[in-house]
Formats: sequence, structure tokens, C-alpha cells
Amino acid sequence: IVGGIILPGGLHTTPMPPTHHAHPQNQVRVLSRFPVIATAYAIGCCGCSGKHTASGPPPGPGSLAVDPSVIPFGTKLRINGKMYRADDTGGDIIGHRVDIFMSSCKDAWDWGRRRVTAEVIK
Repeated sequence: IVGGIILPGGLHTTPMPPTHHAHPQNQVRVLSRFPVIATAYAIGCCGCSGKHTASGPPPGPGSLAVDPSVIPFGTKLRINGKMYRADDTGGDIIGHRVDIFMSSCKDAWDWGRRRVTAEVIK
């Protein structure tokens, strides 16, 4: 990819011009964008015990399960305007798939499976 960014694990992304929020304290820079298939999980359903993520802490708002060979742990992503941190894995989360932590099983089921754009944020 000419001018593209390659993250650890070989994820090819397209660089983007800097994008900032209106308030200086909330400024973020979009490093790249790429499509993903996003599903959702919650404690007590969808295979989540709630004890801890693959990176250590318990799952909570902002937790995102990823394939760490594609999206490294600690990567900050924005999906549909919400901020997430790659800190978990899942058995079916392979390649360009992510699993978003939700506060309830109903929210996870309502989310379903969606094609979305993930933005890598600095």
C-alpha cells in the first residue's frame, strides 16, 4: 500500500488527515480507518465470565475483543463515535473482526453483527 500504515501483525490501513474534536482537552487524531465486522458480548452471556480480559483487567465499558495479531492490545479505536481499547480476545474473533463489550445481554443481542468502520486513534 503506497503511503499506508502497517500496524504490528501486518494490518494495512489507509492514513487519514488529522481529525480533531472541537474541545482541546478531547482532541484525538485519527491515524487510519479500516472496515471490520463487529459483534458484541456482555457479562453472563455470549461466553463472557466477567472475571478478566485477555490483557488482565475485568471487561467493562470501552473493552474490545480483537485478534491481537491484527490489532495489538492497547490500540485505541473509535467505532460509531464511541471510544474503545483493544484489551480482550475471543474464540471467533479472527482477522478483521471485533467484539464490543456491552452492559447487558439485551444490548449485545440488539447490536447483532454489523459491518462498521474502525478508526485507530492516537
